[in-house]
Amino acid sequence: MGMMKNTPIACRIGMALLNVLFVSVAWGQPTTQPATSQPAAVTITVRAFIDGRSQLRLKRNTATWQNFDYAAPGRQGGRDEATTINGVQWRPIWDDSDLSPEVRVEKALSDTFEGVKPTLAAEMMNVTLTKIRCREDASVVQQPSAENDFTTIVEFNDDQIGGADWYEVKLTFVPQGAGK
Repeated sequence: MGMMKNTPIACRIGMALLNVLFVSVAWGQPTTQPATSQPAAVTITVRAFIDGRSQLRLKRNTATWQNFDYAAPGRQGGRDEATTINGVQWRPIWDDSDLSPEVRVEKALSDTFEGVKPTLAAEMMNVTLTKIRCREDASVVQQPSAENDFTTIVEFNDDQIGGADWYEVKLTFVPQGAGK
């Protein structure tokens, strides 16, 4: 401290500013501009009992199944298995269940589930699929965009092996502006 008394005032101010700068950097505080926050990725895990080929359509907080062949999701063998989305169970009601208990009607549609959480943003996203349990195949066949009203379509395909099996996938939604 005795040395500071004899130091010219300009040097003392400069040293004080360096000290502030050092403390700001050391504590991770911005020195000029605040850091811009990146949009967060969203993860959705889907588990379903699949027989044949079906597509799950996800948009904002909703989900809808469209079945293309064999039994509808959850319905093979007279069963009524729930589709689980991020831990929440949904037993789809099918338009054509009066024609066939397994809803073996081409392009049959389910009711709309309105409990997808977290809600998916209406923005351009890159969606990746990680297979947790898939006897055959699962893939993202439509990425969300303005042209499709930000609807993601995931296809589950269990056409080759007879019967149904449980499928589980993790979908990761990353806003296209993230990481730039």
